[in-house]
Amino acid sequence: MRKVVEPSAAALAAARRDEDTLAKLADALARMAKLGPRDKAWHGAVLDFHHFVLSASGNELLAAMWPPVQVTLQWSLNLAMAELNLRLAGDPVADHAKVFEKIAHKAPREH
Repeated sequence: MRKVVEPSAAALAAARRDEDTLAKLADALARMAKLGPRDKAWHGAVLDFHHFVLSASGNELLAAMWPPVQVTLQWSLNLAMAELNLRLAGDPVADHAKVFEKIAHKAPREH
C-alpha cells in the first residue's frame, strides 16, 4: 500500500506544496537528522514527515489514507526497534531528504 500511496502523494506534493508545508517537512527532516532511530522522538519525526507529504498532496483520497499508513509505519518502526542490532536498510534520513528535495524543487518523481 505504501508503495502506491506515498509516491503518488509525494509527486502531487511536489506540484502543490506551499511554503508552510515545506517548512514542516524541513523541520521533521531536521529532527530526524538530529536524533537517531533508537529515540522515540525520531519516530515522531518520521511519522510527521509522512503525514505532511500526504497532506501536501492536496488530494483528499490520499490524505485519507493517513491512518493505515500511520499504523504501517508505526508497526515497521516498532519492529526495527525490537531488533537487538538495529540495522536499517540504507540511510533513512538520506532517503527522506531525497523526497524532501524533490518536493522542495517541485520535481515529481521519475517514472
